[in-house]
Amino acid sequence: MKRKSLLLKMAIMLMSVAILIAATGVALAQGVTLVYIFPDNQTVIPGQVFTADIYVEPAEPIIAVSASLSFDPALLTADSCEKGDVLKKADEECLPPPDCTFFWAVINNDTGTISPIWSNILVDGPSAVSKTGSWATITFTAGDTAGTSPLVFPPNTVSVQYSVPPIPPIETVVIGGSVTIEVPPAAPSGLTATAVSSSQIDLRWQDNSDNEDGFKIERRTGAESYTEIATVGFDVETYSDTGLGSTYHYQVRAYKDVVNSAYSNEASATTLEEEYACFIATAAYGSYLDSHVETLRDFRDSYMLTNPVGSALVSAYYNLSPPVAEFIDEHPALKPIVRVGLLPAVAISTVAVSTTLAEKMAIIGSLALVSFALAMWLRRHRGKCSEYS
Repeated sequence: MKRKSLLLKMAIMLMSVAILIAATGVALAQGVTLVYIFPDNQTVIPGQVFTADIYVEPAEPIIAVSASLSFDPALLTADSCEKGDVLKKADEECLPPPDCTFFWAVINNDTGTISPIWSNILVDGPSAVSKTGSWATITFTAGDTAGTSPLVFPPNTVSVQYSVPPIPPIETVVIGGSVTIEVPPAAPSGLTATAVSSSQIDLRWQDNSDNEDGFKIERRTGAESYTEIATVGFDVETYSDTGLGSTYHYQVRAYKDVVNSAYSNEASATTLEEEYACFIATAAYGSYLDSHVETLRDFRDSYMLTNPVGSALVSAYYNLSPPVAEFIDEHPALKPIVRVGLLPAVAISTVAVSTTLAEKMAIIGSLALVSFALAMWLRRHRGKCSEYS
């Protein structure tokens, strides 16, 4: 008898464990249902109209969702709250059309609430929904003030109804979002484009903003659309576009995070023909293929155009030198005089482009020693002259 009683207790225990394991397995298999805002975080500009959706990711097929949503009425205005894609698709598949779903929402922009939001698939409509999708689409207009508004579900305001009530109940996890209003930077102005060589165009503009992260440079050729080619940091007002050889059009805009300013004016330039890349030197030496001109051109490309100061000097040179070069061409007797005047520039350029770093250092050291020796000689010479005076 005792043996039978023991066996019965063990059987009941095993059955209880089995039921417990089965129940746990069902709970684990069911998981949770997610209700969340999509996109979860948005950045907009003042006055922008945008949407946010209430998405549901069901653990089991559902037929209805109810919720409330709150936002900051000082920053946002809710314009409408309408059926999401899930309900719209259900209506499209409904036979007979047009509506097999129900939707209701009350907006209060004084308190910053949309409550209640009620959406469900009618009993005689399509089957319950088991896929992730939008049950409500809310349209907002951003205010004029910068700031961040939460989009949150107040506690205990979200309810999900399943086609078959789950046992045990399925947990519902709600996740809110936010909207940040970012005032865009002021647009840059006064954009200019200057060809400084046969392969480079220099851009300059005026920075009119104090909150930009940087600037985006866009370029096009012919009737093509603009393409972004580079970005530069905040407070930068220049950019050198290289590797060119045609006519190009440019525009620039400031940016902060993901928000852009309006565009600057458009500026255009055509790269210089190689023959006119060194106006005065070409006129003085008679050909842009002359070795002296090539040396000056190499120095320009390797040293002058690689820094803002040098680029500015080159730009000024190309703006001012064409009339001078034309005058030299019209008065050939001046060419020998100009060549003599260019000798120091040619000599410096030759040393710069034709020597290694060690050779440059040796030359600089030699010049420093000569300068020091000359200074000492002058000092002694002055001392002797003062003794005789």
